[in-house]
Amino acid sequence: SATDSLEGMTRGDSSRLTTELARLASTLSAREESRFEALPFAVARARVIRADDREILLGQLVRRVPQEAAPVEERTFIIAERARGGGQYTIEYNQQSSGSDETTDYFEVLSATRAGDRLLVLLARDRPAQTTYVVLERSPAGVWRAVWGRLLAC
Repeated sequence: SATDSLEGMTRGDSSRLTTELARLASTLSAREESRFEALPFAVARARVIRADDREILLGQLVRRVPQEAAPVEERTFIIAERARGGGQYTIEYNQQSSGSDETTDYFEVLSATRAGDRLLVLLARDRPAQTTYVVLERSPAGVWRAVWGRLLAC
């Protein structure tokens, strides 16, 4: 399926998209006693997929606690959907990782494709010295789930 990235959008469209992603990420239930609570989200990457009657938003966001000696960050990956042509996005799938640079996972969407009536997204979950590749599937009923995964370590 064709995807649009932030880099290819107009300034107004990319601004609306980043605002929407930050709003969605803030609705995720916060972990108890999280040091990231109340910190703003920054959008690292985002893509929009238009498939059938749906507009699907894939976003990677980050929040940082900039401690000089031991900086930490939280990374969030979101898949949100809405009816094509308008309406509110709702989060359909998400993953989070937090810790230092050496322990936090970085999420990257590598590709999106159709397989019959299913949408597949290849996601890389990177960490120094290892990458986990995961295939996420959207069923015809609209449910997202991981259907395949492989860990590659150096």
